[in-house]
Amino acid sequence: MAKTKRKVGKPRKVITPAQMKQAADYAFHGCQNNTICTLMGWDDNFIDQRTDIRKLLTKKRAQRKLKLRKAQDTKALTDRDTTMQIFLGKNYLGQADKTETKHSGEVALKPPMIT
Repeated sequence: MAKTKRKVGKPRKVITPAQMKQAADYAFHGCQNNTICTLMGWDDNFIDQRTDIRKLLTKKRAQRKLKLRKAQDTKALTDRDTTMQIFLGKNYLGQADKTETKHSGEVALKPPMIT
């Protein structure tokens, strides 16, 4: 007789495609993992245990960042929004509001006044 290997632990929780889509939508709209778990009725560490869900949420967050960057670029370039242009210049092009002052290194001291 061949022995069958007995599985240990809880059976893996089945996630429906609709649940995956809903969790991905939450991630796309900026929700943190703990918020998604609460909204979906999952344990707090559920996402950390499931590589498939974690990868999907990471991808959706990257898509969100890309969409925001495109919107910023459009606002800066087509609307001529100078505030957005300054923000993008500082954050992506390394530009800054620095003024350089040259200093010789010498410090002139005034003698104390004697009265």
